[in-house]
Amino acid sequence: MSIIDNQRIIVKVCKLYYIERLSQKEISKRLLISRPQVSRILAYAKDHNIVTIQVKNPHPYEGDLEDEVLRQYQISDVVVFDNSFNGNVDFYASVASHINAYIPENASVGIMTGYSIGEVVKRINLIDKRGLSFIPMIGGLGTNGADWHANQIAVNFAKKTNGQYFQLNAPAFVQSAETADGLKKEPSISEILKKAEQSQVSFVGITNIEALINYDTENLLTEQDLKELKFLGVVAACGASYINKDGDIVYSKHSNRVIGLPLEKLKNSKTIAVAIGDAKAKAIQATLKSGYIDILLTDRQTAEQIV
Repeated sequence: MSIIDNQRIIVKVCKLYYIERLSQKEISKRLLISRPQVSRILAYAKDHNIVTIQVKNPHPYEGDLEDEVLRQYQISDVVVFDNSFNGNVDFYASVASHINAYIPENASVGIMTGYSIGEVVKRINLIDKRGLSFIPMIGGLGTNGADWHANQIAVNFAKKTNGQYFQLNAPAFVQSAETADGLKKEPSISEILKKAEQSQVSFVGITNIEALINYDTENLLTEQDLKELKFLGVVAACGASYINKDGDIVYSKHSNRVIGLPLEKLKNSKTIAVAIGDAKAKAIQATLKSGYIDILLTDRQTAEQIV
């Protein structure tokens, strides 16, 4: 008689493993059966409903939305937060308590400009991990300081982790490709961009194309530039990349004026997008289709719009 025909043994093994939390090695020693037999019994018990595992999700609706997002887009994971009680403030606080799980010790963390990322970092409690460094992946937008600029987010993140930060002392947009090329060759700038490219984890924001002019406080991106980008089919900006509705990166003269990393430079990093808002729905869809985002952190209302 095979061991899986012995119901008493099957039940005993399952109780020891699932209820008393013994390891397979400990069960093998106690019951005087081999470890492969223990493994076979446990698999048989699940396959034949002797053991059933139930996950009680306190957020079933958000869980269903996460499943649908994963079904539609080629990303590794998505977390949908319920911010129905206190709006965006709830979202920022929820993400702030969640992102610790994505940052390993001794990691270099790349930071893109983004209002949501900036608000999340403000609400982080102290993260107790050693050896963290934070590197801006794009230049600044204008001369006025803002909590959502990549440089400032890197500073604020480092303060919350007792880590170190670097600064990219360059504008995000310049007037010409020649100016951008010259600045990128400066050692102080090229060194930071190289460090950023080696980041193990990257946090990025997603912007709909119409909002770009609002971010450009130096007016280097004109209405005519916006028209040309729209003519090329651009619906989203993420870091130094422009993206069309199909998720393709759009290369143009405007791309050459950006001092920062395009998404394709992040292929070796775990890239986490933090993005919410109905107005950004099409931009988020396009960016997820690009294949460069690994994890999306969003809210329920936005998730409803993108599925």
